[in-house]
Amino acid sequence: MLKVVSIPRTEKKTNDYSIKINGVAVETYAARVSKYPCNHWYAIERNLNNTEIASFISFESDEEVNIEIEVKRKFSEAIIRPLSENIKISRTGKKLLFSLSKVGQYVLNFDGFYKALHIFFNPLKNFCVDVNDKNTIYFGAGIHNVGNIEIKSNQTIYIDEDAVVYGSVIACGAENFRIVGYGILDGSHEKRFFDSSLVPHDVLRDFNVDKKIRSLDQEGSRAIIGSEIYKDRNSFRTYLSDSKQLSDCIHLYKCKNGKINGIILRDSSGFCIIEANCDNIVCDNIKEIGMWRFNTDGIDLFNSRNCTIKNSFFRNFDDCIVLKGIVGWDKQNMENIRVENCVIWNDWGRALEIGAETSADEYKNILFIDCDCIHGANVMLDIQSCDRATVHDVVFENIRAEFSKYCLQPKIWQSEDQRYFKSHGVPYLIVITFSNGTFYSNDKIKGKIYDITYKDIAVYSDEKTVPAILFDESDEEHFIKNVVIDNLTVNCQKIATIKESGIILNGKTEVTVN
Repeated sequence: MLKVVSIPRTEKKTNDYSIKINGVAVETYAARVSKYPCNHWYAIERNLNNTEIASFISFESDEEVNIEIEVKRKFSEAIIRPLSENIKISRTGKKLLFSLSKVGQYVLNFDGFYKALHIFFNPLKNFCVDVNDKNTIYFGAGIHNVGNIEIKSNQTIYIDEDAVVYGSVIACGAENFRIVGYGILDGSHEKRFFDSSLVPHDVLRDFNVDKKIRSLDQEGSRAIIGSEIYKDRNSFRTYLSDSKQLSDCIHLYKCKNGKINGIILRDSSGFCIIEANCDNIVCDNIKEIGMWRFNTDGIDLFNSRNCTIKNSFFRNFDDCIVLKGIVGWDKQNMENIRVENCVIWNDWGRALEIGAETSADEYKNILFIDCDCIHGANVMLDIQSCDRATVHDVVFENIRAEFSKYCLQPKIWQSEDQRYFKSHGVPYLIVITFSNGTFYSNDKIKGKIYDITYKDIAVYSDEKTVPAILFDESDEEHFIKNVVIDNLTVNCQKIATIKESGIILNGKTEVTVN
């Protein structure tokens, strides 16, 4: 059985493709995406000349689907990613035919990554929601302008597949809640100003003092101490308002036993999803697209535990999946985190990342497994230790990283007129590095990194050389030890020695290549 989405009449569509799935015509949603991987800090909005409109489709099926696409422009090369799925395309002129045998997220690229078609193939699913229940917030077919919604304990937000919700969701201390459905949650309603705050990161209650200190942040001259930011829900809500925190798409603060399942998240003003001091939050089959603005991270876990991110798609301008330790939440360690079966497209920052903020005592028991990094700009697999945390027992396993001839290496151009430029280069595959504090901490307390494993890392590359790997060491007390690279392959050719890998070693980092 096949179910296709009916796009609301007044919702913006694209006209780049004519698409049929099993003979059924399908319309394409529009999403503004980054065109160039260049950033500029402290800006309010990017220049739209550095963005473009891309297309995406969403449908459900419990069987193989045959997709027919007529492309309404000239092109030479058409490739479906992830490459690991090995999907073959039959082409006649501008018409493409291919089959998808299983659910997942796919990208059809033409001559690089411009004007891509994003394909979200969902399982047929009954989310078991009673839309008449008093604890259900239901959005049916059509467009809904709702602003900021607070979800509370035991509530469900259900966004139906034909719905587009312009708004955001916040939860403070909520338990046993769900945000589900195959519809769209769009964060573009929110305006971002110069003094908007990305992260709630301290306990200052007096707004005037807070504003003054934030002005010092921009000069890098701030020093704050870690303490528990979350006191009670009412005072915390007041703090969020007074400190001008962005709502983005979904922000969860000190929440427990929550599920986010199925939804599409589009056009966030900043960090798309934040989970701060949360326990047992599961994100399953979420899709993020249209994250073209500055700092549009995919999902940021702040000092959380027992959380899972799986079966999901992230295309983000800044970091895609990132584990951060933030001052104010830093009494809680980051532990027992699992990221599984995700497709990652990174337009500027890092694909799978720990840091840069690492304000916590420990990061431990963290697993990234069975993921496809289909595009990268800076680093594919990254650990940045910029604060006091001891980072250990971290595994990257069965990761496929794609390095095409169209890869761009980003440059940061920091000037008031927000000029941009691009330069060709290749992103790093793996980086582990220390730094002296971050924007939010600046305490200059360095941690330690040990017991890090990279297992079954497969590189798909248009070049024969191994993408760069960098391990940087601070000093003998704050070290990088017991790093193992087990079965690294480039185009199915195993890299068996440090010399073959081209690893850049600074200091006395302990690395074993098997």
